[in-house]
Amino acid sequence: MGRGRALELILSSNQVTAVEAQSIGLVNKVLSQEELAPAVQEIAVLLVSKSQVTLRLALKAVNEGQNMPLDAGCRLEAALFGICGATHDAKEGCAAFLEKRKPVFQDR
Repeated sequence: MGRGRALELILSSNQVTAVEAQSIGLVNKVLSQEELAPAVQEIAVLLVSKSQVTLRLALKAVNEGQNMPLDAGCRLEAALFGICGATHDAKEGCAAFLEKRKPVFQDR
């Protein structure tokens, strides 16, 4: 959601429906009560299948980069990408892709 839309919502105190919240990027998904637990489980399974070291570095890039000037954020992202590429998990991911198998990450 952009700054202008965020300010409009904050300053006006207007409420939005769940569907509108999704359409403006305030929430990622709108789910029924019955859909919630399976959707959370699906995301959890997906995340634990990834390299945890890579996920941590990606979160660092987003969390720290958003508060930096663009050039500094790009330098941070490039540096963290370089670190990701040098990990054991990166090598395992490439090998698994080439061998057409699921990767077995060791989070290092």
